[in-house]
Amino acid sequence: MTENNIDTPSPPPLPEGEVAAAPELSPEEQAAKEASEKEAAEREAALNRLMERISKNSNFPSLKESIRSIQKVSRSDTAHRRAFTDHVLDDAALTAKLLRLINAAYYSSVGAGSITSIDRALSLMGFQTVGMLAGSLVLFERMPKGPGAEHVKKCLNRALLSGLLAQELCHSSRHYEGAYITALFLDLGQMLAEMHFPEDAHSLRVKLDAWRADNPDADDLACNNARQRLSRQVLGLSFEEIGIEVAQQWGWPESLATNLRRHYIADPEQAASSEEYMRVLCTAASELSTLLQELPGSLDEDQKAEAVKACLRKFSTNYAGPLSFDGETLPEQGISSLERWETMSLAMGYTEAPPKLKGTNAAARKGASSKGSNAGEISRLGAAQSPDGATDRLSLHERLKDQAREKLRQDLSRTLAEVEQWAQSGVPFDALLSRTAQALLDTLKAQRVVVCLRDGQASALVGRLGKGDRAQAAAACFRVPLDPPRDVFGILCTHGKDTLISDTRDPVIAQRLPPWFHKEIRAGTFLLLPMKLGDKPIGAIYADKEDASALGVGEQELSVLKALRDQVVSALRRKASSPGD
Repeated sequence: MTENNIDTPSPPPLPEGEVAAAPELSPEEQAAKEASEKEAAEREAALNRLMERISKNSNFPSLKESIRSIQKVSRSDTAHRRAFTDHVLDDAALTAKLLRLINAAYYSSVGAGSITSIDRALSLMGFQTVGMLAGSLVLFERMPKGPGAEHVKKCLNRALLSGLLAQELCHSSRHYEGAYITALFLDLGQMLAEMHFPEDAHSLRVKLDAWRADNPDADDLACNNARQRLSRQVLGLSFEEIGIEVAQQWGWPESLATNLRRHYIADPEQAASSEEYMRVLCTAASELSTLLQELPGSLDEDQKAEAVKACLRKFSTNYAGPLSFDGETLPEQGISSLERWETMSLAMGYTEAPPKLKGTNAAARKGASSKGSNAGEISRLGAAQSPDGATDRLSLHERLKDQAREKLRQDLSRTLAEVEQWAQSGVPFDALLSRTAQALLDTLKAQRVVVCLRDGQASALVGRLGKGDRAQAAAACFRVPLDPPRDVFGILCTHGKDTLISDTRDPVIAQRLPPWFHKEIRAGTFLLLPMKLGDKPIGAIYADKEDASALGVGEQELSVLKALRDQVVSALRRKASSPGD
């Protein structure tokens, strides 16, 4: 028998109850193991000390439960409206402030400033939007009073702006709903330190200011590393570690807790991967929020406008590549978020929101160009942004446009109320579709309105009905493949992106439209409102006009149209869940 065929005897079995001895470690391995165990024990002890200090504040447990409850019901597609209302109505002060916020200027178009109940708000705005606002308010309502309150207010206000910027910049349907809440709580550890350890937080600010003075050219990554290192020295854990540990103890979704850690991409030309995207997006939004918030308060309107543009240029250089957005669209997006921030901050009782930027008020920006490189972005093509230094005094033509826009908002609000009433009264679904399409045709003074529904066998959206000029013939042209999408209609409907195309003849847009559109439809402008159940596209509402830029739909009008679309989706959901359907 050769050596290769010799059987190696098996070791004798261990007596019952005995455990095999672990293999001996080298001195270096043993030292590393002991150091790791010591570090873990010290970290656990530091966390326990911090949590004990935090938990002594009565606001902390209620903050955890309130936000967790609100998030739970606002994320659920099957949550009953009553359940959400009960969670919010438990706190009368929160209810009053939430309604005041919803009726503030940014949201006034949805209900004409007359939303008097959470139930009504849910009908018009949806669970997700109201849930995000309620979660923000719960956080802000726990702000302490006293000497350190200003630092806490600054931290929370920066978090609010970060959330708005993240949502504005997000072009991924997969990440859109979570972008606001993740960016809002990205600096949860720092917020808790400011709230519960004001002396330690002050010591940290002094140390970090000294480090920045010694390192004036440090980039965002180096500054964040210094912030985390110094917070670990003072508190025992870094800000990020505190935020993640607390989120996990609160029972927040693992995906949210995991994303509460900043992520920087070294190469500004490299796009973030799908796994990195949320963290990079929220990191970028927080950095931009910090830049904008640290602008000197003594600047006049012109200086402020120039300073904001400089911040946006710097931000675009660092993050346009990783986040795959067109730097040309950033001024419009950044200013939009600043205006929303101002409205929300004022509604919540803050006074340090930025002044109106000269030349960037809503009237001056109504036709601003937004040529997004991603198909999911809302496109408003064919108009130029107002020049710098434009007078705030509107011309007669602009005033007439404002009056027309205001009338359209009022008409859309009435149409929304009608559709809501039809949906709740049990009108048959086909009749609801027909009435809604006719109401939109009349209110928008559109050329035609087409409603598409999913054909499950063909995995496509097909025209179900049409109203207006040659509408039935136009409806027959609509056959939008979804699996995979083959044109801009399929892409937008798959991603659920509400889109206004102001000029279909713009070369960037024209090449993305399907041949049947150019041959049979030939509209100069159109609006598309996709309908989805969960992640599944189930239909779309389409409206057009012959001339470019003729629909006259802005952000506020679009908010009402989204609410109207949501009423149709709710009716379709009820139809699908009814016996026999």
